[in-house]
Amino acid sequence: MALVGALVAAAGVAAAADAIGPHQRLDPLLGPCKIVSSGYAFSLCAPEGWPESGQGSGLEVRLSGGARFSGGRKSVTTHDLAEVLLENGSAFAPRSGVVVTGPMSRGSIVAFSFAPTPTTQRGYAVWKLPRRTSRLTITTAANGRTATLVAGRHQVSPAAVIEPARPTHSLRFRTIFLADMHHLEAIANGNVRGACQFYKPTSAKAADSSCASAIGLDGQAKEIAAATPGATLSIYNGYVLASLTIGGQGVGLILDHGHFRFPYGYRVI
Repeated sequence: MALVGALVAAAGVAAAADAIGPHQRLDPLLGPCKIVSSGYAFSLCAPEGWPESGQGSGLEVRLSGGARFSGGRKSVTTHDLAEVLLENGSAFAPRSGVVVTGPMSRGSIVAFSFAPTPTTQRGYAVWKLPRRTSRLTITTAANGRTATLVAGRHQVSPAAVIEPARPTHSLRFRTIFLADMHHLEAIANGNVRGACQFYKPTSAKAADSSCASAIGLDGQAKEIAAATPGATLSIYNGYVLASLTIGGQGVGLILDHGHFRFPYGYRVI
């Protein structure tokens, strides 16, 4: 079963679920930057149309605020583009960030991910540098919900921002979720009728027995019932997500067409 993060990992797959609010699409802005699908917390990419080594000779990347590279380093020098993978594949935490020094061209794409806690679905900010610079600093705010970029001495406005997920206590969403989890319990008990409801609606019809087999929770009705009260519902980029742990395994769902569904084939950013 997939975590809520699978909704991001599958960002290039298919059409989005029904949005309940404004949402951003990052792909048109990111160009060669692969921050969404790669798990990187920071990417600095050359302007569109440049060769990947077009930034010039040598960039030094340092982390601030307690952030640590995967592998434990605090700084790295690169002769190409700059990318940062943090410990445990995490996003930048509150009051942490990155400092990059070296030649950076006008139009370079900067992407940065951040979150208030390790378990919160991460937010993203994307900038395009308005001028050449030899230093940029990005810092996550104290609440972990925004980030600021300063290039040289100038603060740069982001081209797009997706905030980290926010919990929702909507009675309507909770009621739908509880009904769907009751249905999932029945499927786990062997009543497979309507099992395909838990997948993205398509024009092709699949057998409920096949969908139940794909769900893979046969015999785990008690585990589903035990996990349901502790589930978290959240709003992320205009969509309603749910996350829970069933039998020790993280499970993510997305609300679409009146039901919570497993995230395969969806995109939210």
